[in-house]
Amino acid sequence: MPAYADTSTWQDNETSGYAAFNNFLEQYPRYSDLKTFEAEYAPYANGENFTWSSINGGLLTQNDTVDDSTEANLDVQYLLALGYPVPIHAYSIGGRGPIVPDLDQPNATTAQNEPYLDFLTYILAQPDDELPHTLTTSYGEDEQSVPLAYRKTVCTYTDGCNPQRRYDTLSPA
Repeated sequence: MPAYADTSTWQDNETSGYAAFNNFLEQYPRYSDLKTFEAEYAPYANGENFTWSSINGGLLTQNDTVDDSTEANLDVQYLLALGYPVPIHAYSIGGRGPIVPDLDQPNATTAQNEPYLDFLTYILAQPDDELPHTLTTSYGEDEQSVPLAYRKTVCTYTDGCNPQRRYDTLSPA
């Protein structure tokens, strides 16, 4: 039987800490959109909300009609629908990650790479008792657009390096 099937160690949602997500690239979860989502798809969570923290100057703009917030709204809505009544926290990260220009993003001044390392540096500096019990992100990069040194650093922070992988075969830093 898989370890996750042993429910004797599961905590109930009301006492298990909090769930968090990060948002990048001027994608801001909106309270009004969450309220609409609750009314239509999650009436059992009506009135729930989220807290947030700013990292590297990240904002939580609520009335912007220029920047799209689809990704950030999707994250908070999924967390609410699947984790209710676990409290939800958003980390809004400002800035951009470094880039190796490619066909998809040929101009470094308009690049859309997320500053993952800024987020990881912040979150890993927090005391264990202040960390979320669940953390999700739904952003990603074309691997060749991320400088090799940055990839290795992020990989080291997340302990996600596969020792069988040959980084020197990827795009140059």
